[in-house]
Order: sequence, then C-alpha cells, then structure tokens
Amino acid sequence: MRVMKLLLVAALVGLPLAFGMPVELIENGEFEPPPTGYWVGDQSAVAGWTTNYCAWGACWMEIFPEGFADSPAIGADGLPTGQHCEITVDNDWEVVSQVVTVPPECVFADFSFEMWPRGGSGVKYWLTGTGSGTILSDSVTGPGDAWTPHSATGLPIIPGEDITLSFQSIGGGGAGAHIDSVSLLAYTPEPSTLGLSILGLLALARRRRHKN
Repeated sequence: MRVMKLLLVAALVGLPLAFGMPVELIENGEFEPPPTGYWVGDQSAVAGWTTNYCAWGACWMEIFPEGFADSPAIGADGLPTGQHCEITVDNDWEVVSQVVTVPPECVFADFSFEMWPRGGSGVKYWLTGTGSGTILSDSVTGPGDAWTPHSATGLPIIPGEDITLSFQSIGGGGAGAHIDSVSLLAYTPEPSTLGLSILGLLALARRRRHKN
C-alpha cells in the first residue's frame, strides 16, 4: 500500500514515473503445449487453466487447432500450431479461468486477449484480486467470422495478491466463443524512479515549510 500511495502522490504533484520490464503472469496464454490438434479432455492436460465444467470424473476443456470447424487464422498468435480454447464444451454457464500471483512491488498491469465469437455472440471476462476486489469486468461481442484483439491497460493491482482471470461465452451453447493470446503483464516501478519521486516529494515538503 505504501507503493500505491507514493505513486498516487507522485502523479498528483506531476513527478515522472517509469516502469521496469513487464512480467507475464499468465501461463500458457496461447494454449500451445500438449495436447495438440483438436482435443477434448481433462483440464490437467492444459497447463495453467481450469474449468468449472466437471462431470464423469473429469473437468473438461476443448482445444482447437487453426482451421478446425472453419476457425479463422489467429491474428497475433505467431505460432505454427495455432491452438486456441473453446470456452464452452457443452453449456454457456461454463467458465475457463486461471489464478496468478502478483510479484512484489508490481502495481499496474496490462491485460489482453483475442476472441472469436463462433456460434456465440461474444465473451464475458473479469479479473478479481484477493486484495483489490473487482479489477476489471467487461464483455465483448462480434464479428462472428474473425479473431479480434481486446485489451485494457494501466489496471491497478496490489503486490503479492492472487488474481483470478475468468472467461465465459455469451451464447452459443456447445459452440461458444473461443479465446487465444491471453496476457496479463505486471509492471514494477524502476527503483531510480521511486528514488527521484521521494526526493521530489521531500523538496516539495521543504518548500511548503519555508512558505509557512
């Protein structure tokens, strides 16, 4: 919380802020590791991801290769296999999610993914932190014949908290929306920037004391 307060005060007094290299929090955002090709099976085979669709002794997920069932090429995938996740195996109430932990000192994050509506009209998605509460909650729709990128930047997060990212298809039943290229990049303020911000705040406080 001290870092958040410092960043807020620095922003209010107009001090410049710089951020270090981003840290990718999402595991397997491209759904590329095995299984490969069209596949329906237990979530344990899809690294990083879980689903609430559990029956017959397993929790089921569905993975598509590029071009299967008329799926279009992946816009930003850049990988030869082109695998992506259909959110619904069977019903619209299914949710695909992942829990990540924010590294120490990271206070902002950028979120992005690609969506293909297929038989549904779109995707609901939300980010919930154990300390932050609801960080982001939104939905996107159409068009139905192409992958489209979606993003949100500068999301405030708390160092050390767990964040749950969830996706749910809007409509489509057993042929719901698909997701790919999922990313959550966390940023750490540069130590030098924090030092300059602190010096600036101290100088500002001294000026105010002299004026009084």
